[in-house]
Amino acid sequence: MSSTPGDCDDDNSTFNPEATDVLGDDVDQNCDGLDGTDGDGDGVVSVETGGTDCEDADATAYPGAEEVCFDLVDNDCDGWRDEGADSPCIEEGMIIITEFQPTSSLPNPYGRVD
Repeated sequence: MSSTPGDCDDDNSTFNPEATDVLGDDVDQNCDGLDGTDGDGDGVVSVETGGTDCEDADATAYPGAEEVCFDLVDNDCDGWRDEGADSPCIEEGMIIITEFQPTSSLPNPYGRVD
């Protein structure tokens, strides 16, 4: 048992909550239970550190999460925000726009995340 809160290995000083996790080595240096960094605490490692969490500052966004309608976030990490005809954000009778051609220089808030 560790004497330092959050420390997972008293015999190895490189294993502690303040450590930087070495990516892809199958070792949890920062004692969070993951190999990589999970900045938002949703249990999924960030893309930047070898995982699949596309938005590691938002705990509602991770692969397999339910899409939250009209929040402009790619909640399920599939590359689309508030997406398409099979989205829970689309209700019967709604008009679905399949092509978007902007008439101004403003970015499209919905659709493909680049």
